Amino acid sequence: MPMKGFFGCVLGLLAVFSVGCTPKPSRGAEARLHFLKIVQVFKTGGLAATFSKALLPGQQADLNALLIEARELVTAEDFNSFKSMLGKAGPKIGSLCALASAKSSALQVLGTKSKDMPRALGLDDFESFKARDARGILEALDRGIVSDLLKAEDVRARVDSLVVDVVQEEGDWARLRFRSVAPDNSSTEEVIEVIAQEDQWLPAAWVNDWGSTMEGLRTAVAQLKEARKQDPEIVKKGLAEFAKLLDDPAALFALFTPKASAEKSTY
Repeated sequence: MPMKGFFGCVLGLLAVFSVGCTPKPSRGAEARLHFLKIVQVFKTGGLAATFSKALLPGQQADLNALLIEARELVTAEDFNSFKSMLGKAGPKIGSLCALASAKSSALQVLGTKSKDMPRALGLDDFESFKARDARGILEALDRGIVSDLLKAEDVRARVDSLVVDVVQEEGDWARLRFRSVAPDNSSTEEVIEVIAQEDQWLPAAWVNDWGSTMEGLRTAVAQLKEARKQDPEIVKKGLAEFAKLLDDPAALFALFTPKASAEKSTY
């Protein structure tokens, strides 16, 4: 064989061998990239786009079916009462947000949006509420408040600084660490176990506990329906209790005020 042809064959075999032996990304690295993509979807598309990207089609269908069942509990009168309560409480909550907004642009957004709380939460009218599926509700929230929150400096800093590391991996399972830092240097760290399911990565709890969680929610809705048959005023009573909470907006505001210290959790 001519020397030129010999070296050509050798180089060809080496090329094939090198391609076949190129290491593929580990499953943990694959999971990490998946969740980084989810974060980008959230940054650009908000809650609705994230809902469609992060959940399996079957899970989305489960939530929509549950939503249909739960909405049967709500009448137009209930909806309008709830909307009226939020409308009255919104300016109070907005004033509290404004007082605390010096160190948080997110609170500035909340303060502004709270002035018209029903609009911020996408509660236009009863007909629209009844017609929307889960994604539709999230789209209304995106329009009402989330899109503006994502523009807030401290929210952007949290999202932009997010680092995802692979802590441990084995087969279709991995443990990932999510870390982010706020403008005031406070940090958040979460370690979450994730599982590959239907060509997608999900938090392990969403896979292992999904069935029991949905069953529990369906049971709760069924129990509320039965309770309403026994006491047709039960929703009104619940709304009255909620109104008491809204009458103390400082307590309500405290539930949503971010902590300044570092936070760490494991799932």
